[in-house]
Amino acid sequence: MPVVPDQKTVDRTWAQLSFSFGNAGRITSWNKRAEEVLGHPNQDVLHADWVEKLLAPAWRSEVLEALANVQHPGEEVSIPILTADGRCCCVRFVVRKFGK
Repeated sequence: MPVVPDQKTVDRTWAQLSFSFGNAGRITSWNKRAEEVLGHPNQDVLHADWVEKLLAPAWRSEVLEALANVQHPGEEVSIPILTADGRCCCVRFVVRKFGK
């Protein structure tokens, strides 16, 4: 079973925007850079459903299909993420699929 880093580890080790979610789609980590860039405070997103919180309804099926088509850990997919004020921010998403 993979080890999921705690929030302090994520904040300390990533200078770039970083968040993760588990198999149930709940956000499990959200670093300070994600707060700064996307405008969502940690307490507003941690344990939230990432699709509901960060993807506009019009993009959801396309983004989820792109992520499902990832074949190897480390592949990158650019996806549009909603900022707290409703703007779109394109994020390069590095996919880490455990157990595949």
